[in-house]
Amino acid sequence: MKRKKGDQETDLGATQSKEKSVFELAEMLSKTDDVDEALRFEEMICKKINESNVSEIKDLFSSKDRYCNVAALRILSDSGRVGLSNAYRYVDPLFEHDDLVLKRLCLSLIEQHNYYHTSANKRMAQLGSFPDEPIKRSVRVWLLWRTVEELEEFSTASQPLNEQIEALIGLIVSFKSKKMGVEDFFSSLSALDDIAFREYTRLSKQKAGRAHTVFHNK
Repeated sequence: MKRKKGDQETDLGATQSKEKSVFELAEMLSKTDDVDEALRFEEMICKKINESNVSEIKDLFSSKDRYCNVAALRILSDSGRVGLSNAYRYVDPLFEHDDLVLKRLCLSLIEQHNYYHTSANKRMAQLGSFPDEPIKRSVRVWLLWRTVEELEEFSTASQPLNEQIEALIGLIVSFKSKKMGVEDFFSSLSALDDIAFREYTRLSKQKAGRAHTVFHNK
């Protein structure tokens, strides 16, 4: 019986995945100009990547080719088998790029690798002043969920911080330390940070969960 082309391509992909190392697949990905082929190599790497071989894709992170950077971030996000420290080790250089897509992918990776861990502090500080509203919202919600102790640690360890972020941390600390009520908090917040004000106002309307605890169980 004659086999369909799609079946043959699937078999070829499976064979290549078994025969090629992660390093070889990453090299092939970086050299191809065919988008479909690049995506296939990316999928193969996702299936094979783990703690012991993650270093084999480091050239994708350091590449000057933006697509390679994006592919590397997607691989770490999609695989779920690479721990926090190893993920950040290779991603850190990309935080320095003023590239919206890379920044959002970096944030997505942090969120998938326990962004409440102290290892996320440095990276969230780097994202805090980036001029993109979705990123700003995420950073401000992240700050709201921190405890007073975590906020103070973050502020101390992340100097110099953006002045607005520093002031927002001070405001949240005062609120969570019960030095001001909800009305005073939102009044001060509206004058300080419009994005935080809108996002916290939205969260304060929730009837249950973490936000309800923060704003109504005081």
